[in-house]
Parts: sequence; structure tokens; C-alpha cells
Amino acid sequence: MSALVHDALVYEGTDDFVEHLVPYVRDALELGEGVLVVTPQRKESALREALGGDAAHVDWRDRASWYTSPGKVFNAWAAYAAEHDGGPRLRLVGEPSWPTAAPEAVAEWARYEAAINVALADMDLACLCLYDATELPEEIVQHALHTHPTLHTHGGRVLSDGYTDPGEVAAGFDGLLLDAPPHARLYGVSADLAGLRACTARDAAEAGVPRERIPELELALHELAINALTHGGGRATVRTWTDGGDFVCEIAD
Repeated sequence: MSALVHDALVYEGTDDFVEHLVPYVRDALELGEGVLVVTPQRKESALREALGGDAAHVDWRDRASWYTSPGKVFNAWAAYAAEHDGGPRLRLVGEPSWPTAAPEAVAEWARYEAAINVALADMDLACLCLYDATELPEEIVQHALHTHPTLHTHGGRVLSDGYTDPGEVAAGFDGLLLDAPPHARLYGVSADLAGLRACTARDAAEAGVPRERIPELELALHELAINALTHGGGRATVRTWTDGGDFVCEIAD
């Protein structure tokens, strides 16, 4: 049985947010648990005011710098939990920043929510993911019901009737994967990973990717290439292209 508690809270506006979160946070503090809250600034301010002196015992983080990409935020949660391993039990409260204009990006965030159920299953954590129904499209609210085993309500925690196996959730988005166009640049993956990184960095720069983001791309490509060579049969390819305003780098084995 999983040690992880992974709840979704679907709420309506700032007042409802505060009404749910104040007792949730105070309950954690009374039990001696640690609390990390990552929400939009205006909601953080409202929650701080409602908590009064208790707000000083909560760890607050900026959503804009925390929720930058699914991979980064997953690593941030895992690293935070690891840093506090051996201490009080943690409650992690977060409100993802959904890129509603990009269906492919929404799919990746939903995959991330589903993956947490597997990747963090053995951690004794309580994760509460927030969804503001007054701001988000119904599609994303439905994702919450599919990717969280339990829901947080005013009456307590209840099972989510819509919860779906994480593998099924991930597979359900496969149709949104982009197909490489004929003009995509093709590279073979070999032991010359430095050359591969250089080619990809050049393509990214030509496509207008901000200079400060390119090292992140090179690192991700390097790790994926090593994984492909080690576990993917030793043969892999990389394709790069632009899709609208996006630069796409695909590695396949």
C-alpha cells in the first residue's frame, strides 16, 4: 500500500481557497508536521492574513520560479522531501501553473500529476494539489479527478471515482505527440555526445531559444542519449525542428 497521500482540491476562488487551506494547514501544525505552500502570490497573501501568527511556521515558495516545467517541479518536490527526511512528516501544497493555450504542454503536466502516484509512492508525504475551477477549463479539472486517488473536500477526504491507472493516463495522451516534419534535422546518437550537444545547441539558437535555456536543453539531451545508448539497444536518433513558436528536440531509440 502506498505511503503517499496525493489529494486534489478543486475550489472556487480565493475565499473558498482560504476556507479550505486554513484548517488544513493548522491541522498539520498542531500535529507537528512541516508545511510547504506554493501558490499564486495573491492567494498566498490571503492565506497568510487568515493564518495570522501561524503563517510564520509555514514554508512559502514562489510559484513562478517553482512551477517552470514538469521535470523541474517533480525534482523540486523530491529534493525538498529528501532534505527533510528524518524530520516531521510533510504536507506539500501546490498549485500548478497550467499552460492552457498549449494542449501538448497540458498533457505533459497531466502526465506529471499521474507519475507522482508511482514515483513518490514509497514516501510518507501528503501532497495537496490545487485547482481553481473559476480559472481553469473543465478539461483540466477533469485531469485532477483522473490523476489523484483522493479528493480533499470540506467534509474530509473522499476517493476519486474518476481515478485512473497512471499508465493509462500517460498512454491516453500519446496522440498529442508531435510528428517530426520532413525538414527536421536528423542526428545519430553515438559516443560523440559533445558533438551531438553542439549541433542541438546550434539548432536551438537558430530557432530563437533564449541563450540561458540552451544549457538546460543540452543537459536533458545528454542524459536521454546516455539512457538510450545504455538501455535502448545502443541505437538512437535525434531530430530537431520548430513547431509554431516552439523548438522541438526529439530523441528516439
